[in-house]
Amino acid sequence: MKGIGVRLLAIAAAVIVSGSLAVPAAAEKKEKTHLQFGGNSENDDWEFNRQAEDNQYFLPDADTYFITEQNISWMDDDQLVLARNEFFARRGRKFSTKWIQEYFDKQKWYHGRIAEKRFTANLFNAYETANVNFIINYENKRKEKRKSKVTRIRFTGPNEVSEEYNSIYNQYNDAALSGWDSEHSSAVGLRWIVDDKDIAKTMSYTCMDLDGDGKDEFIVGSTDKKKFGEGAVFAVYTLVDGAPKRLIQSDGNISYYICEDNQIRREETSDDGRWTIGYFELRDGSLECTSLLVMDENENSEKPWYALEAEQKLQGFEITDENGAQQNTDGTEAFNLSKVPEDQIGSVGVEMLNNVTYEKASEMRTAHTGEELEMVPFTVEDD
Repeated sequence: MKGIGVRLLAIAAAVIVSGSLAVPAAAEKKEKTHLQFGGNSENDDWEFNRQAEDNQYFLPDADTYFITEQNISWMDDDQLVLARNEFFARRGRKFSTKWIQEYFDKQKWYHGRIAEKRFTANLFNAYETANVNFIINYENKRKEKRKSKVTRIRFTGPNEVSEEYNSIYNQYNDAALSGWDSEHSSAVGLRWIVDDKDIAKTMSYTCMDLDGDGKDEFIVGSTDKKKFGEGAVFAVYTLVDGAPKRLIQSDGNISYYICEDNQIRREETSDDGRWTIGYFELRDGSLECTSLLVMDENENSEKPWYALEAEQKLQGFEITDENGAQQNTDGTEAFNLSKVPEDQIGSVGVEMLNNVTYEKASEMRTAHTGEELEMVPFTVEDD
């Protein structure tokens, strides 16, 4: 699809730092730019470039892209508060909360000039609005999670992995003993980790029951939460008829997270800038999609978010069946989202989804937050 620029939006209402931001309504004329998601983007403005080089920012350039859970899940509660208020501080706001003001006073980039009561959010663009809402929702979800958290994670070791997973564990353990070289990493389907030695040093695993059938799934991930985010995993295996079956495997464009309610979140970024997030539940040895969220500004630059719940039906898009044959529901039939294969979820057409607001998208993005996985390093030889 041909790229379409996005017009940055202005906010009419006043904003309270601890509350949710209103979705921008009025269009503001600015030079066209392309929506980015989940990372820093190049920008000719010297200020943005300076921010990216300044380690004192929690979220450098976060006024030019939509943040993801990976960007913030490593932060503690105080850091989340500072990261959220960083958007206001960068726009010159002063703070009545003493420790917050003291923190920003120490940052060389901060110039507080607008009193809290006089500050309005009409300086914010669509990215800043969505990102502040996202952090607020994430903070609320974290608080709720702590009130009702009952973990089902079991600490494991080489001798505690279910014997059905012995062959899988040995493959990964051999890769660890070999320093995660190309041959052994490719054998477990994670060839991409050899390009980053720091990843290899943090490779780990755990076992937990994701579907409540009394049998563990074997989960491979990393102990580096700051790099990958809370609940990030690289591969998940389950047992089907007593034999291990790989459910997921991450690569350069697709990331997976185990959520606190045992759902699996799948995030995919395509080369054309489209971003897809799907939530899945493990049922009878397979993953079934429960909800889907797509960001595609080529469809609608002013409202780029589209969403669908599994209870609804998709109509009029093409998909292949289990034998590879093409199916085309031309609008006269219905297709259940929960039956879309996990590896084809990114192909669902956004024209079949319902357009939603930034606030609704933010709610869905934080609907299932990452689990606090306690990963165990694979056996490695002493130096």
